[in-house]
Amino acid sequence: MKQYSLKFIFLIFLLTLAMTITQAKILVVHDIEEETAVKIIEGLKSEIKDEFFLLALSAGPEKIKQNKTDYVIAFGGDSYKACKDNLSDSKIFFAMISNPLNLGLSANTIGGITFEPDPDFFFNSLKKIFPKATKIGVAYVPDSSQKMIDKYISASGKYNLTIVTEKVESAAKIPIALKTLPDKCDLIWGGPDDSVFTQANMQIFASTSFSKKIPIVFNSKTNAEKGGTISIVSDYNNIGILLGKMINEYKLNKSVSEKIKFPLKTITVINMKMVGQLQLALPSEVLQPGPSTIIIFK
Repeated sequence: MKQYSLKFIFLIFLLTLAMTITQAKILVVHDIEEETAVKIIEGLKSEIKDEFFLLALSAGPEKIKQNKTDYVIAFGGDSYKACKDNLSDSKIFFAMISNPLNLGLSANTIGGITFEPDPDFFFNSLKKIFPKATKIGVAYVPDSSQKMIDKYISASGKYNLTIVTEKVESAAKIPIALKTLPDKCDLIWGGPDDSVFTQANMQIFASTSFSKKIPIVFNSKTNAEKGGTISIVSDYNNIGILLGKMINEYKLNKSVSEKIKFPLKTITVINMKMVGQLQLALPSEVLQPGPSTIIIFK
């Protein structure tokens, strides 16, 4: 009995030692709101028990170069570029990057989570809000967005939806496309390319929505506040959970099965001011504020 107890104690010691050895230090570089970054980290901490260090991108490249952690996570496109340019030997993960399929990942980038929600979850949420919609219009720049657009087109048929596309040479041409696109569809989607959402273009999106009486759908809360009708946003906690699972997979296998994954949970932001101006009759069940629904009046 005594011998068995010693073996048991030794096994516990080994397990404790292994847990101590595998605990990593992770630097999080971000150019997003700190509140959002904290929500993602909360999801991360539910999956991994590592030590996190939060660094705003505004601290500068010299601070990033001083990194001595095991892994680096970049929240946001500018943060990823800074990490990629300044940390050639670090293992880099990312999140909150719009349209990463066209990003051009560095050799030391392990993988990450997109800003946009999984197409199936996006369309599922969309149909709950606009059950009668059959045609969604999107104007986009093929050089930067084609791969992502193709993924959404591939998923749309399951929901009896057709994506009506208008290809433009650059973001500056979006206003031209918006002159005719509303006549071909039931609602307009802003698309996955955040370079399109300039201040001038956002004003055009809002004025087109009002003049053509057509809903505009985005993928960020900010754009809903700037004249969008609704935004179907990736859940930040879910982004963290998926990223944590990816880091655990890499720790175990020194590789990941998928370099880019989509968030699997969404939050719907409804701009009631725009809903009222467009005189939309949305299903009552989607207008109930809760964990998955945010109502704004802007």
